[in-house]
Amino acid sequence: MNERMSVEDGKGVISASPGLRINVIALSSAFVLLLAILAVAAILAIRQTRAEADVRNSLEVINNLNHIQSGLLDAETGQRGYILTGDPAYLEPYNRAAPNLLEEVRRLQEEMAVHPQDAAALANLYRLADEKLAELQQTIALKQKGEGDAALARVREGVGKDLMDRARDVMTNLFVTETQRLVESRDYAAEMDRMLQLGIVGAVLVLIALAVIGLRAIRGQFRELVRTHSVAQAATQRFQLLVQGVTDYAIFLLDPQGNVTNWNSGAVRIHGYAEAEIIGRHFSQFYTAEDRAKEVPARALATAAREEKYEAEGWRVRKDGSRFWASVVIDRINDADGNLVGFAKITRDITERRETQQRLDAAREQLYQSQKMDAVGQLTGGVAHDFNNLLTIIIGNLDGAKRALEGGAGAPERLLRTIDQALVGAHRAARLTAHLLAFSRRQPLEAKVLDVNRLLRHLSTFLKPSLGEQVQLEVVGAGGVWQVEADETQLETAILNLALNARDAMPEGGKLTIEASNTYLDENYCSKNAEVRPGQYVEISVTDSGAGMSGDVVARAFEPFFTTKEAGQGTGLGLSQVYGFVKQIGGHVKIYSEAGQGTTVKIYLPRVKGGAATAEPELQNTKMPAAHGGESILVVEDDDDVRAFIAETLRELDYIVFRATDAASALRILDGERVDLMLTDVVLPGRNGRDLAVAAVAKRPGLKVLFMTGYSRNAIVHNGRLDQGVNMIQKPFSQAALAAKLRNLLD
Repeated sequence: MNERMSVEDGKGVISASPGLRINVIALSSAFVLLLAILAVAAILAIRQTRAEADVRNSLEVINNLNHIQSGLLDAETGQRGYILTGDPAYLEPYNRAAPNLLEEVRRLQEEMAVHPQDAAALANLYRLADEKLAELQQTIALKQKGEGDAALARVREGVGKDLMDRARDVMTNLFVTETQRLVESRDYAAEMDRMLQLGIVGAVLVLIALAVIGLRAIRGQFRELVRTHSVAQAATQRFQLLVQGVTDYAIFLLDPQGNVTNWNSGAVRIHGYAEAEIIGRHFSQFYTAEDRAKEVPARALATAAREEKYEAEGWRVRKDGSRFWASVVIDRINDADGNLVGFAKITRDITERRETQQRLDAAREQLYQSQKMDAVGQLTGGVAHDFNNLLTIIIGNLDGAKRALEGGAGAPERLLRTIDQALVGAHRAARLTAHLLAFSRRQPLEAKVLDVNRLLRHLSTFLKPSLGEQVQLEVVGAGGVWQVEADETQLETAILNLALNARDAMPEGGKLTIEASNTYLDENYCSKNAEVRPGQYVEISVTDSGAGMSGDVVARAFEPFFTTKEAGQGTGLGLSQVYGFVKQIGGHVKIYSEAGQGTTVKIYLPRVKGGAATAEPELQNTKMPAAHGGESILVVEDDDDVRAFIAETLRELDYIVFRATDAASALRILDGERVDLMLTDVVLPGRNGRDLAVAAVAKRPGLKVLFMTGYSRNAIVHNGRLDQGVNMIQKPFSQAALAAKLRNLLD
């Protein structure tokens, strides 16, 4: 028997020799080590597979998000193109994208079910997409019904834009989240690969050390390790293929200094650089020379490092030097300890979308210009028509007056009759220009604090005869109605215009109610009505029981010369005067009407605090006041005929008259003549009347100045009100009005 083995009788125990024991221990250790390596490799392979699945899922989510966003944009583009042009061909992108959008969002919810933290965002995206599609369908339906203006108004409200912006924000956040997951999964797979390689190297070293005693035993396990490593490498390759498969986006990584460390096929397609050409180079070369000079790339990285994300749009440069409009997102990448290790940069070429939007904007601007020119054409035609009628009255009657003077018997009566008719035509022309100035918000207002209740009581006394016996008038005031600041004459005219329009809407008679009350316009109301500020207002409502108006008529009611009356029964300027006057004093006017249900027009005038209402004026002496003897007036007017008329009028009132055509000649007269009052036009060649008045008062302290104007061009009127301390008479004026105004200043 071999001396190295012994048998102990009675115990049945066999003892191995030391050499055999060493081999057994070595082989056992090698076997245990191999098992450990295989276990680690298996775990790494499983994690690698999971990482690969996460990457694939993230890429699918990114592609789906991109498709949903593109679908929403296509649907909106089709809607706006159709509304602006009316061409059904523009609806093709909408019809292609809209039916499947909600189903795509629902599928995305199913794909991202493994991430419960995204459920709320996806639910919000589904809701926003549903509301956006509903908004698009509503505006398209309006356009298809022929209600293009309503459709455009619906678009201008900004509801669709707000929904689109919110949906885009949700998708951007989801996209950034998935991109971060994609980067983390890739880094995790790379880390697993490195660990696996280290394990393999260690195993190889152990196997070499144990090869003498266990080569044949561990050969099979070594082959298994090699196979596992191949699986890991294949998984890494598949991960790269998935990233490379995204061609609509340039996805690449930057180191903390901004040098490119990774490059996908989308980056090759968009930027034009092959991977070997760009790796290691700074990403600033994608920017224009102008942006590089402004250090835009450096600021972008600084913003991403500080705020975790940077987003922008701008011009970028391809390898061949061509430019494209890009949407750029840069995200900060941190390690497990929160330290900056680089940046993920995603770039998308949106040049085509931008050009489409620019074309839509150009088409919209062209439409606006067309509408504006149409309105100007209507205004010009209306003015020409009405002024020709008025000139016919004036010229015809003046010609008749001339013939009457040349005639014989009955000449005085005929002369007076024709002059009266000419004056009627002239006064109608004056009212026409006043209405036009009111609509353009250029009429000079002599604003004062008014008691609205007292004003309505005063109006009711002379409204009743104007309305006729068939119209029942009810004027309702309210206790504690606030005071307002307005031109009393213009406010009375506005209410009178509304009352007469109401009378005309009730040819068979009816009820007209004028009410005054306090109200508050809140931010919600003001957000739906342009040019209105929240605050306290006095509401004056004029309600009739007449025929009412359709929606189309209400929409055009404030347009100058627009009327539904028969020819010769109205100028179409009554409501435009109301609109212009109310807007000029910072108020608001609104029409509520339905066909067959009557009409209510509500005027909102801003409340004024701290003022006292002006008392009703006392009756004036109707005798025309003349000069007191030796009083002199300097008339400054560039129109020869108007200057001659005013000079003759003043001489009839016994004033000494000096005449000047401009500021320079007026100042020369002031140097050598005694002048008690200067009557000057506001609009003069060279220096205007306001500048002349300043120079004249500086030369002659205490000199009285009276301005006359038909249109002041903001020289003495600002924000619709006469400047403080300014005295003015509105052209055209009568001799009596001029005489009274002069005595008020001179006495």
